Amino acid sequence: VSCGAAAPPSGAVNEPSYTEGEIMAALLAMSPAYIFLAEGGVCCVCLEEFPEAAIAVVQEKAADEAAIGLHSLGVVALRCGHPLHVQCCEATLGSSRGRHLRCPLCREPLTLEGAVVARLFT
Repeated sequence: VSCGAAAPPSGAVNEPSYTEGEIMAALLAMSPAYIFLAEGGVCCVCLEEFPEAAIAVVQEKAADEAAIGLHSLGVVALRCGHPLHVQCCEATLGSSRGRHLRCPLCREPLTLEGAVVARLFT
């Protein structure tokens, strides 16, 4: 008996057919209800501070508008509201190889489809 996390037998494909670009586009299309970014906030991947302009965007705009504004500053707000640098998000997506796409901080599924699947199987 094997689980879904086990390596598939040779020749079998056990990974979704999403490209990194498709996943990133889906992330940018979703707006969190709240973005957890305040003065002194750091990216949970690289532990570097976010630019002050990003903090100002979050403080001045509603979450959906702020999410769009953050992307132009090199920051992406995940569905759960945790921000990451775009490069850090891309690195996280690349290392996951399309499987188990979750926030590196709270482990919430990054896509709405992933959240539905997680609820069905937990």
